[in-house]
Amino acid sequence: MERYLSKKEAAEAIGVNIRTVERYLTSGRLPGARLEKSWRIAESDVEAFMESVKTATREALKEAGSLKEYKPRIEFSGGREAAAKGIAKIKAANVKTGTPRKAKADAPRG
Repeated sequence: MERYLSKKEAAEAIGVNIRTVERYLTSGRLPGARLEKSWRIAESDVEAFMESVKTATREALKEAGSLKEYKPRIEFSGGREAAAKGIAKIKAANVKTGTPRKAKADAPRG
């Protein structure tokens, strides 16, 4: 007879948070049955889900060649110099200068 797991047991088996399992269940990524307020997930479905994740990871690594060769594809318009200037601006704006910020209510309306 098939063994059924709770959300907590499925989360522990997969190695994710319970909220993540809830998202997988509601999106249909992980099959399960809702019984009143609780979910039951077949152990075989959890195993199949974990195998599909492993397969997808293996394929992504094969495509990249190796983990060391994998580089995320982030592009900045204007080149690296423009990106560095933009990051510097953001960091400077985030530094506390000691001057109080105006609240939204105090800001002029336009």
